[in-house]
Amino acid sequence: MLRQNIFALLLAMALAGPAGAQIAIGSTGLTLTTTLSYGSDWASRGFSQTRGRLAMQAETELVHRSGVYIGAAMASISHSSADTRRGTEIWGGYRFDLGDFNVDIGTVSY
Repeated sequence: MLRQNIFALLLAMALAGPAGAQIAIGSTGLTLTTTLSYGSDWASRGFSQTRGRLAMQAETELVHRSGVYIGAAMASISHSSADTRRGTEIWGGYRFDLGDFNVDIGTVSY
C-alpha cells in the first residue's frame, strides 16, 4: 500500500508544472515573482548537478518598473567530488527595450 501511495505521489508530481506567483507590491512599481520547481535531473553547463536524482529549486526575483531587477535561486545538487547539497545563484541587472530588441545587462554569481 505504501509503495502504491509513493508511486501515485510521484506520478502526480511528474504531471504537475512548476508553481509560481507574481505579486505587485502596492504602488511602489515593484513586482515580486517566486517559482518553485522540481525535475528528474538538473543539468547546468552540460553536466548533471544532481547525478540523475530528483532536483528541487526555489527562485525569487524583484523587478522595478524602471527595468532594474535582483534575484536569487537555490537548488538541490549532489556532486560526487564534494559534500555539497545545494547551489545558490544571485543576480541583478537592468532590462530595457532598444527599438525592436529586448536588452538585458546584468551579472550572475553562482
